[in-house]
Amino acid sequence: MGDSGVGKTDFCLSAIKKNHKVNPKPKPTIGIELYTINRTINNQFIKVGIWDYNGQVKYQGDEEENLKYMDAFVLVFDLSNRSTFESLTEWLKLAKSDEQNVMYMVVGTKSDLKRQVTSEEIAEFAKAIG
Repeated sequence: MGDSGVGKTDFCLSAIKKNHKVNPKPKPTIGIELYTINRTINNQFIKVGIWDYNGQVKYQGDEEENLKYMDAFVLVFDLSNRSTFESLTEWLKLAKSDEQNVMYMVVGTKSDLKRQVTSEEIAEFAKAIG
């Protein structure tokens, strides 16, 4: 989850495809893209479904119903755009669940560009969300 243009789709594709190259001119995600990762870890088969939401999901009330069934959320922001980091609080509110076993991961993309968010700020945010 994260604002439009932060690199959520490239992040998902990098997890799925071994040699994925970041698209310098990506097309925006319309609605939701669904991906599946199949892996065997420690002799146990694991199937992970990834829901790549477009960056406007926070304005679409119907999506909240789907979110309550998620086991984990990846909060994605652009390291070179401070406002995308600041908006993670709003995305977190949308993702928050009464479920105690929900996991959150914070991912900063575009590390090749000039940073507007420090590692300390990211660590502080991650610590605050548990």
